[in-house]
Amino acid sequence: MAKSSSSLRALYIVCLALAGGVYGAPPTTPSGTPTRAPQRISPGFQRLGVSQQSIPYEFTMALKGAQLDQLDSRMVQIAQSGGEWLTTEELTQYTAPAPSSIADIRSLLTSHGIPEDAISFSKLQDFVTVQGTVDQVNKIFATQLVDWTRPTDGQTVRRAKEYTVPAAIAEHVIDVSPIAFFAPPPSTVHEPRQLDAISMENEKRAAPGSCNLQTVTPECRRDLYGLSSYTPKPVAGAIDISVLGLNGDAASQADLTTFLETYRSDASGYQLPIAAANGAQPDQNNPSAESNLDVQTTVSATYPLVNQFVSFRQSTADGFAEGMQYYIDLADSDRPGVVSISYAANEIDYSESQAQAMCAVAQKLTALGTTVVVGSGDNGVDTVQGYTALSCADSFFPTYPSGCPYILTTSATQDFSPEFAVNTTISRFWTGSGFSNLFPAPSYQSAYTSAYVDSLGSRSAGKYNKAGRGIPDVSAQGSNYPISFNGQFVVAGGTSAATPLMAAVLALINDARRAVGKGRVGYVHPTIYGSQGAFTDIISGAAFGCPAPDEDTGLYTSVGWDAVTGLGTPIFSGLRSLFGA
Repeated sequence: MAKSSSSLRALYIVCLALAGGVYGAPPTTPSGTPTRAPQRISPGFQRLGVSQQSIPYEFTMALKGAQLDQLDSRMVQIAQSGGEWLTTEELTQYTAPAPSSIADIRSLLTSHGIPEDAISFSKLQDFVTVQGTVDQVNKIFATQLVDWTRPTDGQTVRRAKEYTVPAAIAEHVIDVSPIAFFAPPPSTVHEPRQLDAISMENEKRAAPGSCNLQTVTPECRRDLYGLSSYTPKPVAGAIDISVLGLNGDAASQADLTTFLETYRSDASGYQLPIAAANGAQPDQNNPSAESNLDVQTTVSATYPLVNQFVSFRQSTADGFAEGMQYYIDLADSDRPGVVSISYAANEIDYSESQAQAMCAVAQKLTALGTTVVVGSGDNGVDTVQGYTALSCADSFFPTYPSGCPYILTTSATQDFSPEFAVNTTISRFWTGSGFSNLFPAPSYQSAYTSAYVDSLGSRSAGKYNKAGRGIPDVSAQGSNYPISFNGQFVVAGGTSAATPLMAAVLALINDARRAVGKGRVGYVHPTIYGSQGAFTDIISGAAFGCPAPDEDTGLYTSVGWDAVTGLGTPIFSGLRSLFGA
């Protein structure tokens, strides 16, 4: 893809073949399905040696629902009619494998000595988690687990470069995790840049009057997108918006209070509900700047709606999938209307099956009525900031999980009249941009991506997948947000800032719909594509980010949807009209 579908796939195959030459290929099962493998082993993983056979090993199989292929059309029907989203019970009709499929899986596992009480199916029956041993995994999946040191934290993990799903259950399985998972933990989309304490005095103002380039305050953002004149009406017991903090990150209530006292005094008494999940132990005395940025953005934009922060400690597998699964597992009444995720990874670190499993989770969460909003990344067309820059000589490198068509991906803009795509001169980063190599352009977007590719002509030709899902969908202000961090005011930015702002806009749309007796917007994509008057088209700017000698190579804004700012920035009144609120 990127250069062409065949050339990138050939590159991945060559890389894996070289790795196999060093470490040796595992046994294969002739009757099994083709081997699943990651696109590459992320730099920094160090091989220690073959794993001991008797060591316990937990693995999870993502399963294909018997009616899952019909879920998308049902979601489109709900989105177009404005009806109620599915309940957990209704969703299970699409996600649960056939009883015979579950029987096949149990039979195969028990035939390898795994007891019944070591086999656990999820609430939707779309995952089965198994407590086995290294020896059992090696035999079931015709592989050889090896001990590796993970680069980010030095933790020892057991992985194999490839595995084979037995033929008896192959048609029921999407992915087996974490056998071939070599991606590093999710990174914050843009590490907020810490500056000296900023002046509270506004300098030269731009349009609207509350805005200036040095500090893009909550008042400015609300005025810019038309939120200031709307008064939310919270409902007891409803969670309107949730910020997901991966890696066990913490947000500080003290910093939130300090921030609100300065920038949203009417909300200064707001107490943020904080949940710790999956073993996370968030320390409010040691918050992450990312989490503080996110919650200060959402609360200041949506007060008095109910916000929530979830500190989530993912396992050594796909943290994005696990984090979204957390929300699926909640009771229907406890599930938020919008989830904001300001983390990203490099798509090349995930295999096709791993990406499919993650995106299936996103689809299910969306079908339950929760809109998932993520950032497009902060290094332009070349992976995510903080990762080792990859050469763009042959291709660009999109971020993850932004390519999933059930996730709303958000990029960043700067300035006000007009807005344009961020650049390194003012904002010190390039907004994430590109086309997925793992997900094709969905039906709601394909006409837009085709038109955009045509508009590019020969620029950057061969470096991106013309048929891929276009990144991003939308954009919002992402530069120079003032935040309170450890008691001091600093400035932060990135698509990490644009993401919670866009999520907040959708939470307000949900509130407006609720006021007229309607449900949540959920799967927004089929509605926003093709809309008129709901977004301001951003037609200035570009996304670069490649290392030399390709630093001037990238993608560009254009009239209409483009792979830098998507459909544009939100117009609240237009979105209310679009969604019947």
